[in-house]
Amino acid sequence: MLGHEGVGIVERVIDTRSKAEVAGHEMVGARVVVEINCPCADMGDDTSTSDSIKRALEDPVYFRNHFPRRTVLGIIARDGLLAEKALVPLDNCVVVPDGLTDTEAAFAEPLAAAYRIVEQEICCGSDQQNQRVAVIGDGKLGLLIAHVLVTKASPATEVWHFGRHERKLAMVDTHCRVLGDDIPEGAMGSFDVAIEASGSPAGVQRAVELLRPMGTLVLKTTCSLDADPASLPNWSAMANDIVVNEKRVVGSRCGPQKKALELLVADAGTRQLVNAMVDRVYDGLDEAIAALDHASRRGSLKVMVRVAARDE
Repeated sequence: MLGHEGVGIVERVIDTRSKAEVAGHEMVGARVVVEINCPCADMGDDTSTSDSIKRALEDPVYFRNHFPRRTVLGIIARDGLLAEKALVPLDNCVVVPDGLTDTEAAFAEPLAAAYRIVEQEICCGSDQQNQRVAVIGDGKLGLLIAHVLVTKASPATEVWHFGRHERKLAMVDTHCRVLGDDIPEGAMGSFDVAIEASGSPAGVQRAVELLRPMGTLVLKTTCSLDADPASLPNWSAMANDIVVNEKRVVGSRCGPQKKALELLVADAGTRQLVNAMVDRVYDGLDEAIAALDHASRRGSLKVMVRVAARDE
């Protein structure tokens, strides 16, 4: 099954070794979201032989994002959440605070991915008070990244948002919104940080061009391997630019869902944004195909499937 963003109720807890149900477990009945990456808790003798596993055990972020034998919800060797029931590791379940609706809580995974930039201290450290930051892309992740930076960065930080849809750019109160290719004079080569969240090769090229020498390029989305070669940018020219101008490239992926939930609870603006990003909620798995078709349309934002209706 597909799906790695969702919220649900813990129905049963099963001991993975004995396969027996743990009666009366405190998590039964809890409303939770689920961390997307699932490290293997039962490592056997690997802890004494594998340096990569030892490193993972010593570094919580490495353990969360890069454990050598991890499975990934709906992506790698594990079913996703687009189902009536899902079997997930208990350690991956994060309890949802009572003040949040299911709709808001379902944004925990993409909001956590946006928050990962804060966790990496790329834009929001104590020594980064006067940065100019470009966010490229106005899809779900681009909107959340721009909002997180506006919320968490120093007031002196300029957040510029580059996108293709005026309606979506207007959803976040950034310093400057740039629609299409209408780049203001002097903007090219002026940014301390450029965050690529469009998922397109052209977006990567634009991000590199926006950076000043010794600036930081943050890649938040992967690009399709099936892109038309004629539409691809000149990767060699980009690599030369990065080398000659000593631009730093940083990969950034999944973040902490607990922090995302805390941000949703603490900040009314974050709740307002995620609710505004919902295009439609489909009821029941019978409408899942229609929901997937809706989500694939250009310009769509968040499309949800409510498998079991709950009062909010």
